[in-house]
Amino acid sequence: RRAFLANFAATSLLPLVTFATPATAFGFGTNVDDKGLIVFGGDDIMSQKDHGTTSIPVQENLRYGVSRKLADKICSFNRHFAENGGYFEGNTSFEKDVREIVA
Repeated sequence: RRAFLANFAATSLLPLVTFATPATAFGFGTNVDDKGLIVFGGDDIMSQKDHGTTSIPVQENLRYGVSRKLADKICSFNRHFAENGGYFEGNTSFEKDVREIVA
């Protein structure tokens, strides 16, 4: 009975879960996005350039009141972290603007 249930779950339920949900949602599976297979770049992408790891600073006038200084720090001079968790909730107009669009 146990073997039957295990086999049933593996052959019937698991495919439903894996095909109904993108592989990236679980953090495993094939590297696929909406355009097909993801192409990984070489280590030289993060090499030193004119402005940190980019050739130019982040653009001016970012949407939602996002800090250009913080965006530039994250995009051009950072290899490990992004903004603090919840940044978009308190320091930007992101949530308000999206709610207006959806409403």
